[in-house]
This record gives sequence, structure tokens and C-alpha cells, in this order.
Amino acid sequence: MFLKKGLKKSLCFVLSGIMALSIVAAASSPVSAAGEKIYRPLPNEYKNISSKQGTIERLSYKWGNDTKYFNVYLPYGYNQADTSTKYNVVYLMHGGGEDENLLFGGPGQNKELKVIIDNMIAKGDIKPAIFVTPSFYKGNNDVAGFPQELSTTLIPLVETKYNTYLKSTSAADMKASRDHRAFGGFSMGSVCTWYTYINCLDYIKYFIPLSGDCWAIGGGNNKAAETAAYLANVAKKAGYKAPHDFKLFCASGSEDIAYPNMVPQINELKKLTDTFIYSNDPIQGNFYFMVANGGTHWWGYINQYIYNILPDLFQDNTPPEPVEPVSAFNKIEAEDYISQYGVEIEDNISDTGKNIGFIQNGDYTVYKVDFGDGATGFQASAGSESNGGNIEIRLDSLTGTLVGTCAVSNTGGWKIFKDVSCDISNVTGIHDVYLKFTGESNYLMNLDWFKFVKSATPVGKIGDINSDGSIDSLDLMLIKKHLLGVEEIENTALADLDGNGEVDALDFAVMKKYLLGIISSF
Repeated sequence: MFLKKGLKKSLCFVLSGIMALSIVAAASSPVSAAGEKIYRPLPNEYKNISSKQGTIERLSYKWGNDTKYFNVYLPYGYNQADTSTKYNVVYLMHGGGEDENLLFGGPGQNKELKVIIDNMIAKGDIKPAIFVTPSFYKGNNDVAGFPQELSTTLIPLVETKYNTYLKSTSAADMKASRDHRAFGGFSMGSVCTWYTYINCLDYIKYFIPLSGDCWAIGGGNNKAAETAAYLANVAKKAGYKAPHDFKLFCASGSEDIAYPNMVPQINELKKLTDTFIYSNDPIQGNFYFMVANGGTHWWGYINQYIYNILPDLFQDNTPPEPVEPVSAFNKIEAEDYISQYGVEIEDNISDTGKNIGFIQNGDYTVYKVDFGDGATGFQASAGSESNGGNIEIRLDSLTGTLVGTCAVSNTGGWKIFKDVSCDISNVTGIHDVYLKFTGESNYLMNLDWFKFVKSATPVGKIGDINSDGSIDSLDLMLIKKHLLGVEEIENTALADLDGNGEVDALDFAVMKKYLLGIISSF
């Protein structure tokens, strides 16, 4: 579930009991031992302004009533007209009390980090890449809420404007290009990085938390084991495995105020070897914690951590598997999304399946759906113990064409599922379908499944073919007569139980299963 409610903390780390832990990093050693990523100080030559300088552009986007600015670094030689050359993208977040200009400045500036990146690209240490510096201030105005801005607005805006691996703003294409995207940050930006891992793992493969622990459950020593287990479960639920599907490259200094808070969580993560493989090898492992001996909570060290980590990014990339569309006219299990924001998968106590729950206003799920030659109706199975809410059905983006809105009211319980339906504008072809949930209650509904139908919402109850108020053997007999050509069904929409637009043997089989108690709904 997207952790965005009730988790705001002060912009300062709690300084309690700085521990004297004897983790020593050999500052001058260029090689690693025992799987540790060894910190290497920045060579002086990387502080000199390069003859091959990148450029910085300043852009903005609207979020609510706020205009939010961010900077984009384009590497030396970037040519907008050369669409055949694609670039990886690294998003870097500032710390508390800072802004988007802190890291490498705005247009025309040459702050230290920009100079370092210019030199690393010029010397061949890293491939030319695009760097973006946003801010978690304004908009959602929260490190826990920023990933929503990132995934729905910032990534699509940046990566469709410039020559990147993102083909379109669709969720499927964002997921397909996750190998070419990284996110990191310092201090509060590191806290934001952990929240981004939790909420944007479908869209980002590489994460760089620098001098800041995860606050999702409790920072530092407080619930370190529970936090590590939670972070592992995020990857497991999403189906991502170690070591190739995601990377966590962490760093801090031994004298950093954040160090005592990071160490307990790092140590617990090391124990979960089925999810986090600790290694300095960016391909054989997916997790390390680099420590600078004597390093403090200061950008002078953070820039050097970035210098050390950048060469490890984008080394373990594999071609994505294409997302195959599902038929609009078969039941689509709610938990079979290709992407989501804010929902959780939970057991459905009524049978052996699952449903999605903990749905709040603004949450959404995404599915790749083939509508064939057209659908004009939407059906779903939902439950609610509150005042319910609405399911907005949108195409190809969260703000895409609204083709229908399905209302869900109180059903008497979160696990008491009832069928709901609505008309939609005729939709054909293949689309990313966004189900956006809206409403005023804290939690709105649970969703079990949904599907689309080729005809408009039927008048009457699906399955009650003779409209006598009950679904029984008489209705089964009507389907049989219809199939044998003995008697036509007047309202075929009530007999199209599988929603494929036809009354056929499949509907007869579905009705039989319903009457035998094998299934509980159509």
C-alpha cells in the first residue's frame, strides 16, 4: 500500500545515542574485500571544469495549485534530433531545507556535482546520461507523497520530452523501461528514495539511498527487523527477485548523524538473503552499503558517494518481457494489474482467490486490455463497509479519456462482494486501462474482479433470464432451448454470463456451475 498517510516526520534525524561502531573503510584502497563496496575519495582532477560540459535546462509542472520547478542535465553532445541515441535517466533528490538547485545548480551554473558528472562522462567512467533534480516541497509537500508526482507526472514529462528509452506515457511502457531509470537522494532525499522504492519499484530498477534510513515503519533501531521484512515483501509482492530485478546501492559516512540509524536496517537487510544479495559486484549482487571512514552529513561527501556509485548503475540490464493484453470480455482479477498506486493485495475469504483493498481516494490500478471490435459496458465485483466511492475507467493514462464511472455503495462489509455495472463509451482496440478510485471515505472499497461487455448495462439481473426474481433451473433451461433453436431468449444480455457478446455453450456451463454452487457470481 502506498505509504502516504500519517507518516510525516520532522526534517531532522533524531540524534539519539551515536554509536561507536567499528566499520572501517580503507579510504585509499581501489579494490573491495569480502563483498564490501569500498569508498574511494574523489580524485582532484574531477574537480576541474571539463572542456566537454553538459547543459542544464529548467522546466516545471503543475501539481494541484503549485507550479513545481526542476532541473535537467543534458550530457555533452546531446542532440534532440538524434532520436536513435537513447539515454538512461538518473533522478537525484535534495535534503531537508534545500531545493532543486542545490545539487548542480540551474542553467549556466557549474556546481561541484555537475563538474564531477561532466568529467566522468568525458573520461568514459560512465555513459552519457540525463540527470534530473526535482523537489519534494510544494505539491504533495512530503517525501512519502512525492513518488506519486514522480510516477504520474515527472517521469512521463521528462522522458517523453528527451531521447530516452520510454516510448510513451503508458504504464506498460514505463514498466518496460525501468532498467534505464535510477532514483537517489541525500538525507530527507534518502528517506524519499526508500518511499520511491516502496511505491515505484515497477518503474525504477536502481535506488541510491544516501545518509538516510527508511521511515516506513520506524526509523533506525526502532523496528529495524520489521522494516527490513517490509522492504523485502515489497519486492516479493511485485514479483521482483534478486539479484537482477532491482538494486539498492546505499552509502553513508561513519561520522554521519544518519549512520547509526542506517546500520540496524542495513544489518537486517543482509539477513534476508532470498531478496537482498549483499555484494560489491553490481551484477552478482543487488545490495551494498558503502561507508566513508570519517564521513559526515555533508554534500562534500555525498557528491563523492555519487561518484563511486554512478559506474555501478545500468550494468545489469535485460530486455523486458512484453506485456500481453488480456481479453476485455473475460473476468480480470483485480490483483492482476501491471502497475498500481496505493492498493494492497489481500486474501479473499469467500474463496481461494485474492482481492485488492485498502483503497483510498486517488489510488489506481492499471491493466493492458484488448477490447477487440468494441465494448460498451463495465461490470465489477466490489465490497464496502464505508460510504463506498466511484471507479473511474480511463484510457492510457491517469488523466486519459474517461469512458465511464461505476458507483460502489456500502455492501454491508469489506468482504461482502456485490456486482456493480455501468455503461461506458464504445472502446475498441488495445489500451492501458486505468481504474482510478475516488470518494470521500478514508477507505472506499475492495475490488475482486471486473470485465467489460459488448452490450450496454442490461435491464434486470444477469442470470435471471426469465426475470422472475431468482436464478434457477428454469433459467438454465432457457439457455438450453436457445442453443437448440427451440426458443429465442428475448433479453440476451441477461444470458451472456461470460460477457463475450454471445449466448453460447460457455454460458450454459457457467450457469450450471452457479446452480451447483461451484461459483458464487457471474
